[in-house]
Amino acid sequence: MGIEYRKCGKEVCSKQVTVDDKYAQKNPTYIVQGGGAEVAKYKLASKNAGGRVATGTFLKVWIGTVRCIKQYDRLISLTGNGGGSEIKITRTSAYLKQETDGQINSPGNVVSADIPRDMIDLGIPVIIFAEWDQNWEEGDKEQFFAIYEEDTKGSGEYGGSIKTTLKVPGSASATTEGSMTVKINVQTQDEIIVQHGWERAPFLAGNNSNQTWGIIPAGSSLFVARGLGDSDWAVYDGPFAGFGGANVSFVTPHRFY
Repeated sequence: MGIEYRKCGKEVCSKQVTVDDKYAQKNPTYIVQGGGAEVAKYKLASKNAGGRVATGTFLKVWIGTVRCIKQYDRLISLTGNGGGSEIKITRTSAYLKQETDGQINSPGNVVSADIPRDMIDLGIPVIIFAEWDQNWEEGDKEQFFAIYEEDTKGSGEYGGSIKTTLKVPGSASATTEGSMTVKINVQTQDEIIVQHGWERAPFLAGNNSNQTWGIIPAGSSLFVARGLGDSDWAVYDGPFAGFGGANVSFVTPHRFY
């Protein structure tokens, strides 16, 4: 419940109202208890033409946009876990690690996407454009990709096996192809949203085409501004009738340098 103040002639009167997502989207809402978050404004991107994708040796991969359609947190929380959803997108690599290590317990990179509640309700993507991998090496055959929603308490785990190029134990330079286990603990009260191994070759083969969930077409101003506007970019894991999907979808543009 909340209190709504209005002008009544020369005086100010108040009434109790139910503060939920629909109310907060239409009315200025201030949450005074700890743990809440004000409803943010949003802007839709326009379309334009242009841009260029370069080719070269170093492969950089971004998390371009992220779209969430589920409210993972309450609007108001007295435990410090209210407001929008704190989406974490992680990358874990075993490239050139010692084969005898056996297990990887921490991600190599974490991209944060804090998504306001109104954008979740309306299904509007947020623009991130953070580096997921600044150089995905050709010898790094597979990396582990995971998405979860971070909370102030609770625990979860994600992981699996990834295959890549590993160091040979006892040798300074010898390498071999093998696999290692990923097992990572995170702070969340929800299910792990997405977790899977992502192979480099299939990623490059399919990242510019429709992977069931649609594409961001060439010429989108969002990508033109970053020199990536000449290519279509695949949308991954988006919910679509008859195909399932996840509550969080994303676009991962890449570029060779």
